[in-house]
Amino acid sequence: MKGHYPCEQALAAAAFAVQKSATIVMGSPLTLYVEHAVFAILQKSKSTLTTQRVSGYEVILSIPSLQVVRCHTVNPATFFAHPVSEDEQVHDCATYTPEEESEIREDPIPGSMLLFVDGSSFIDQETGIRHSGAAVVRAEQQGSSDTLQIVSQLPLPSHFSAQAAELVAMIEALQHAEGLEVTIYSDSAYVTTTVHSSIRRWERRGFLKSDGSPVMHKDLLEQLIKALALPSKVAVIKCAAHTNQQDLISRGNALADWAAKEVAKTSPNFSEQDEHTLGMMINRQQSVTELPPPYTETARLHLRELQEQALPHERELWEQRGCIQSPTDFIYRQESTGKPVMPQALLYISLEQLHLPAHTAKEYLLATLQTDWFIPQLSEMITMYIAECTVCQQYSPKPTLKVITSTIPRPTGPFKNLHLDFVDMIERCNNYRYLIVVVCPFSRWIEAGPCVHNDAKAAANFLIREVIPRWGIAEAIRSDNGTHFVNAMFQHICTSLGIKHKLSSVYHPQSNGIVERLNGLLKNKIRKLCVTMNKNWLYCLPLALYALRNQPGSNHHLTPHQIVTGRPMPTPLTIAR
Repeated sequence: MKGHYPCEQALAAAAFAVQKSATIVMGSPLTLYVEHAVFAILQKSKSTLTTQRVSGYEVILSIPSLQVVRCHTVNPATFFAHPVSEDEQVHDCATYTPEEESEIREDPIPGSMLLFVDGSSFIDQETGIRHSGAAVVRAEQQGSSDTLQIVSQLPLPSHFSAQAAELVAMIEALQHAEGLEVTIYSDSAYVTTTVHSSIRRWERRGFLKSDGSPVMHKDLLEQLIKALALPSKVAVIKCAAHTNQQDLISRGNALADWAAKEVAKTSPNFSEQDEHTLGMMINRQQSVTELPPPYTETARLHLRELQEQALPHERELWEQRGCIQSPTDFIYRQESTGKPVMPQALLYISLEQLHLPAHTAKEYLLATLQTDWFIPQLSEMITMYIAECTVCQQYSPKPTLKVITSTIPRPTGPFKNLHLDFVDMIERCNNYRYLIVVVCPFSRWIEAGPCVHNDAKAAANFLIREVIPRWGIAEAIRSDNGTHFVNAMFQHICTSLGIKHKLSSVYHPQSNGIVERLNGLLKNKIRKLCVTMNKNWLYCLPLALYALRNQPGSNHHLTPHQIVTGRPMPTPLTIAR
């Protein structure tokens, strides 16, 4: 829970304490003293906890034998971990927000600058190349009329995702509003959630995930934190996308979306490079009128000589790509950017100097050379150069062959094929801890029963006592490679009954995805019933199965009960009618 608010850490600690004391208390009455209002935190709309974690805490803290008491006496041991400020000791847990996050508003600031941001990332269907871009639009309100103006369009490297492009657009907008009050609208839930809650939690964690690896877009998030401090007041608001309405917010968002897509289409062929270079790319001018400062007059003359020695077909290629010879120094430059053209003779020398001795990758070579030079077919030439490097070919990792996955045959009838799996319910109830789940892929009918252990004996008993007497012997059973299925006992039962036992691939667990998805739905349904009825999961299991068997499918709108029995499941409404 590193990086979360003190309230949320207290909630996690309370749930952890109840779980760990369960084996000692054994269902007896238990009183838990906490200094935070844990139930108010559970009902809090703005939280950095995931929905799954909140629902899990709610189930743990809602058991009938538990009494939670708010206690304002601070445990002295907490002072050894970190000093507790006065704000943390006395506050309303339902509305508590750290000071650095409360400064970012979620409602418009009256009289402030109005900006709309958007990022775009898409793959060209013809070329297969990804294009990315970001844009910022400003709204000017004059009396009853308003105008929209594109203030920034940024082409981005092709490896930038839509989330990265949205972050870049937000950073650019905050930099544009330096020292001013600004209200920024974005249609990205990722960006708005990041600005209002996630980014501070990641900052407190050092931008590291629980496994110690850096979070995605770490460098962009660090830039975003710095940019949030630039305006005097900031409001970041989530708006709906693609509404086709004529109000100011809808038109501003639509223009930002269009501008981001347009600049992505015309973006140069950036190479994939580290995101920390984006700050330089944002401020870099796109037009270059002369050679970079390190090049002296002697270097200019040498470049002109090399260009003159180029073969005729090479110069024709320059002219086809929009390059002209300058009338002042007679050096070929790209007309649109002003970048000088590097002839192939100079390119091979430059590649050798940049590539050796560390044998740098293609992405670095592209980024370095494209910054100040125009080189036609640069990507192909670098690829050929690296392919001829014996050291790179010997030590660089080779691309693996991706095997095309086959498809599971569609079942021809109910209960001819079955998918089997175990679910760990974590908490024991009447000595039961696990659920064995059987799913019919044809009808999506689900059978489930409690068991003490997740072993082959439990699986065999459930099949022989519950599934087979009710639905008959299946043609095939599919399961994962767990030891409770891959053993002599289970194989003997399948062989004796003439059932084919098929295993899902270890490298492709999605082949058993039907039962995995229904496992999640079943556990979620049980959690909701436990909270609503204040009962344990064993009591709520039949009701959860009843609900899932009467849930229509998204494609055919038929319930599993209708597919199996040919009629709708009787309910209190149908019986009364």
